[in-house]
Amino acid sequence: MNRTLLTAAALLTLAGTTFANGIAGGVSPNQAQAAPQATPKVVVAQDIAPQATNLINFDTITAPDLFISTTALVSVGTVQFNGSSTQPLDGGAVLNSSSNFSVTGYSAPNFLAFNCNTTMADGGVPRLPEVIRFASEVSQVSLKIGSGIDVGAKVTMFGIGSQGVEKKVVTLAAALKTIKFSKPLTHVMMSAGACKFVVDDIGFVN
Repeated sequence: MNRTLLTAAALLTLAGTTFANGIAGGVSPNQAQAAPQATPKVVVAQDIAPQATNLINFDTITAPDLFISTTALVSVGTVQFNGSSTQPLDGGAVLNSSSNFSVTGYSAPNFLAFNCNTTMADGGVPRLPEVIRFASEVSQVSLKIGSGIDVGAKVTMFGIGSQGVEKKVVTLAAALKTIKFSKPLTHVMMSAGACKFVVDDIGFVN
């Protein structure tokens, strides 16, 4: 068998493994349709060290692979995560990689996931906007973002702090891109844009 055929066979095998469970973007075609439940939002315990480099990778909990099995993330340690101010149940949710967003470059097994075309256990929608709010102003903020489903879609981010606003626009790709902010920030806001994507490895110096 020549190299081309071997490569094709390998890709087919990988694709079959990735989507063998039928799940794509945190949604299963076979998931049960149930009425929204009054389910607590997700709080992740993590020590945020003062005067040190911190990393939020969402990997300290056991996360599901379907949005319908969870609710929006509220906090990781002292860092708050908020969706729409008018839709309090909305916002990103922590899923594991079996949710199949077809991405690379994340720290396994979990990431913060979004899909505006589905709902979560409490009826909330995992969609933008999303605000990441630090307990105090931090520096050297970075995060990874990407999607193998909404390739080419854009997400606009605003880093906000005492030195003003820093705007970033990222075009999504399957290989997660690292976005870095140069100014000290109190929060990062991701505004409307892409529908299906993930965020991982949020780094900052407290």
